[in-house]
Amino acid sequence: MEEQKSIFDRLLMGYFSSTLSKEEEELFVRIVKSDPSLQKEFDEYSKLYAVSHIPTLEKEKAANYLLIKSQLPRKTIRKKIALFLKVASVLLLLVTTATTIYYINKDIATQKIPETITEVSVPLGSQTQVVLPDGSKVMLNSGSILRYNNKFGKENRNLFFKGEGFFEIVKKEIPLLVATEELDIKVHGTVFNVKAYPEDENIDVSLLEGKISIGTRGNQEDIALEPNERVVYNKKTKNITVFKADAQNSSLWTTGKLFVESNTIQEILRSVERKYNVKFRIESEQVKKETFSGTISTTMSLTELLDYLDVDKKYKFIRENDSIIVRDRKTGH
Repeated sequence: MEEQKSIFDRLLMGYFSSTLSKEEEELFVRIVKSDPSLQKEFDEYSKLYAVSHIPTLEKEKAANYLLIKSQLPRKTIRKKIALFLKVASVLLLLVTTATTIYYINKDIATQKIPETITEVSVPLGSQTQVVLPDGSKVMLNSGSILRYNNKFGKENRNLFFKGEGFFEIVKKEIPLLVATEELDIKVHGTVFNVKAYPEDENIDVSLLEGKISIGTRGNQEDIALEPNERVVYNKKTKNITVFKADAQNSSLWTTGKLFVESNTIQEILRSVERKYNVKFRIESEQVKKETFSGTISTTMSLTELLDYLDVDKKYKFIRENDSIIVRDRKTGH
């Protein structure tokens, strides 16, 4: 019993951080299943881990958990939880650009070890970088969501993604798959940008380095992309367009710039909404047709940015409660 407990303690953190070998994980599962007291302790630690794990600090994940674990008294589970929650609440206050939700499904009766789902959700007006368990990096733009499970890097490298992200993927034997609402992006090791907000008409993928292939959920064949190629998928028509582009422009948002190329003011203001956490309502059909090209600094204040867009003094911006109404200055509509 003492030997099993010792092995349990040694392998516990490795299981949650997905660093165990296949043999070690199988041994851990057998030990948990064999002893009701270890099953109970595993269940409690699963709850503690769900509260404590902060994916935006991926490199410090193990250290954070071990620090908390070392401070937990061994006498009673109640004391463990009370002290743990106090420490965890302090840790959570340190993170302001992302939130993490873990959904843990346990079924000891059917002898299943739980699957842990990590979700990183970026608030409007924020950006954050996530370091994945395989060492890959993802810079997430405002309003984005990224999910992966605790088998990531071992049995799969599957990501579910909404929003805009700049991906720097480490090359591994297991290909990485980014699933958006309607497109799947298969990657072996590369650098690319994805813009796939649910409210946008298009999904936009630009490749900077390496190779990726893109497939739809329909019957179309996968499309292979080369560096400095861009794919635009229209969610309404289901049409895919591939064309040459300076892919570096797609990642300018990571440096505080918004690159636009023949974009309508409606599309531009949608990006401004996410960055500045405001809402726009365009009441002029003429204004909706206006297009812009160039680079806009998002380090400006909102007022400065709107003045920059309205350099010809054609628009009228009216603040109304939590929204900004946009009208044509000449017609007033």
